[in-house]
Amino acid sequence: RTIDVLPDHAHESVCYGGADTRQTADFPAGLRPEVVAWSVSAGRYLNDVNKPPTTPKLFGAISAYDGHLAGQGRIVCDATWHHFVNLNLLGLQDPPGTFTDDFHQIAAYYRNILDWLTPPQRRWCRWWIDLVIARYATRLFEEYVPLPPHPCPWEPRLALGRRVEAALAATAGAGAGWEIVTAALDAADLNRFAELVRPRSAADDEERRAKTDPHLLPVADLRAGVIGSVFDALVSGLPPSPDQFDRADGDGDHDDGSIGGLAAEAARSAIDAAREHYTRAAKATLDLVG
Repeated sequence: RTIDVLPDHAHESVCYGGADTRQTADFPAGLRPEVVAWSVSAGRYLNDVNKPPTTPKLFGAISAYDGHLAGQGRIVCDATWHHFVNLNLLGLQDPPGTFTDDFHQIAAYYRNILDWLTPPQRRWCRWWIDLVIARYATRLFEEYVPLPPHPCPWEPRLALGRRVEAALAATAGAGAGWEIVTAALDAADLNRFAELVRPRSAADDEERRAKTDPHLLPVADLRAGVIGSVFDALVSGLPPSPDQFDRADGDGDHDDGSIGGLAAEAARSAIDAAREHYTRAAKATLDLVG
């Protein structure tokens, strides 16, 4: 979901991106920070701190720099440290002990920062944890039914993947599923498919169409099918309750290599099922239009 709430405070600066950072030597040529959130000062009078009203204006509230594209670290810049102070989160329980929707949106922002700043070499320690959380902390706790045995057709993979994507969006934020697809395809040496299923903006799609022939593959379904397959491979061996998982976890030391092997095998299986499914669909379409 779109996050449209942040703690308000009278002391806020402004974040810049794009052309505004063109002359900054700290960033490689052609790679600039981007403003990812905008705020509007409301111009209200704050009686409790005796702050006079201001003229409303639009300003950058959060900017981000994707240094991974240049072999560097990532950066998140916020217009004020007050967005992270407990005092500014008061009043976000109604009634006491029950957090409001605003609080959950702000908490999602904190989780997004954690995910964004995680180094690439540490990603294996994160993506499968997101799947475990989705397994136990969402409706999947009751709704999950293991996929049919091999060779599992495409449709059940797709149906499960759509449910998993919805669960991941609720627990790890929008876009978490894409990170899992990338990790699984990379482990399976199927990087060429990672570019195919990457979420794209309208501008991305226009540029791609200008360079390549169009295709009819539903990329969102491809992502969902891979996610469903990886989820099933990982959680089918988990105990039925989170308490049992905690006890079985012991000291919390997991073999990321074996988990990566499970994900790789599941991704290959998903791509094979997708290839068979869409090949049949393409032949049926050609017969129909012929």
